[in-house]
Order: sequence, then C-alpha cells, then structure tokens
Amino acid sequence: MVAFVEADNNEKLLSFYENYGFKRFDTRQTSSSTDESHELVMRLFYFGKYRLVKCAGRYFF
Repeated sequence: MVAFVEADNNEKLLSFYENYGFKRFDTRQTSSSTDESHELVMRLFYFGKYRLVKCAGRYFF
C-alpha cells in the first residue's frame, strides 16, 4: 500500500515527513482565481516497511 501527501514547502513540515519515511517525488504550483499560487511538495510512503496502528480514531506507525 502507498500513501500520497501534498504539503506546503515548509522545511519543518517536510522534515517531519522525511523522518517518517515519506519520499519526495515531485512539486506543483497551486492555482486559484482567489488566492496567490504557491508550491506544494508531493511525497509518497510505502507501508510495507512499517505497520499502522489505530488508536483513538487516528493511525500511527
């Protein structure tokens, strides 16, 4: 199983995902008629390496 995440290009946030095994694979610019565009970083995570545990309605690995 694979998870896909898009995150703002924020070093602290990207570091968090990297620490949990998410790999960067692309970026894209947002587009909106009302907001200014900004860059999103796309990341993938392969679940074969970790096991997910559900606790209090949330998943942890």
